[in-house]
Amino acid sequence: MGAFDPLDDLADICQRHEVWLHVDAAHGGSACLSSKYKHLVKGLDRADGIVWDAHKMMFVPALCAFVFYRNREHRFETFRQNAPYLFDPSAPGMAEYDSGLKTIECTKRAAAFGLWGVWSMFGRQLFADMVDVTFDLGRVFYEKLCEADDFEALHEPECNIVMFRYTPESLRDFTKEQIGDFQLEIRRQIIQSGEFYIVQNKSEGIGAVRVTIINPLTEASHLDALMETIRETGRRIIG
Repeated sequence: MGAFDPLDDLADICQRHEVWLHVDAAHGGSACLSSKYKHLVKGLDRADGIVWDAHKMMFVPALCAFVFYRNREHRFETFRQNAPYLFDPSAPGMAEYDSGLKTIECTKRAAAFGLWGVWSMFGRQLFADMVDVTFDLGRVFYEKLCEADDFEALHEPECNIVMFRYTPESLRDFTKEQIGDFQLEIRRQIIQSGEFYIVQNKSEGIGAVRVTIINPLTEASHLDALMETIRETGRRIIG
């Protein structure tokens, strides 16, 4: 659902019991770039390890992911390459230039170069603005769902991820499982049509639809069009 955990509280517990705190900030970590939404990741700096995907909310092509450690030596203690046919420890300066010693994958492309290029040209504010726009649209979409009699918003979004169901009056005799299956069929047909791409999920074991507003060029009119497409598809399925 795109929920943000109370990182300071978790950090206090981990510190008290000497437990490693790893934060999966693959999607939400970019909130730290936004003055408006950085409170969502308060305490992130106290983590022992962090995963952050730039190919999600930093809008660069996949794959561009980072693993950060509070203590840089921990990366070598956890992931260490030791292949004699690849690495020659006697070679002068090898540790400085051989990235294979420093990456989980050993051989890999320079994935960070695309992010470095965009950041160098536009700076932090570009990313902050795009986070603000997409997170704001998550709230806009949620409010539209709440105002509609035939939709059910399943949570109040903290970011740009919104999960919901289409529940018109015509479903009143459906079981919960049938309502869930109905959502999945709507999703299948919409994807097949090519009009929108939405994903499936479950809430309390029942099928639901999830939307992640990732394109900063999305407008409220696109959200209206999505809701209408869901209605039309649902009516067609019901007959």
